[in-house]
Amino acid sequence: MLTLYSIFQMVLSPELIILIVAPIIFIISEIIFLKIGLKITKAEKRTNLKWVVGSLFIQIGLIAFIGVPLIIMGVSGEFDDGGPNLAMFIPLLIIGIFLEINLINVIHEPGFGKSIVVFIFFVIPIVITISVLIVFLT
Repeated sequence: MLTLYSIFQMVLSPELIILIVAPIIFIISEIIFLKIGLKITKAEKRTNLKWVVGSLFIQIGLIAFIGVPLIIMGVSGEFDDGGPNLAMFIPLLIIGIFLEINLINVIHEPGFGKSIVVFIFFVIPIVITISVLIVFLT
């Protein structure tokens, strides 16, 4: 039987701890940065925490949906000869950024220009989390 005492007696590797803690810190920092971005741009609608969390998960889902072709290419071994095909990667990146900015504009209605600022605040925790995972797990 697994008890609380036995859980604390387990020796966990630092990589496993980072894999457990990084998503938690990522979600919390995303909520904070998205809320800050909405406050700075003085978004008019749906700025309470319920809508911010919902918007966050919708945006992460959109990023995952846009990234599915690249994930499938990576799993199938197509990147073995030097990385992703730039002819496919760049249009996906442009379409993804455009959809993300429009999604922020539709949900929170800050205006298209201010949605770019909110998007930049949204991307900061993503870049930091990916950098930390790359540094500590390679």
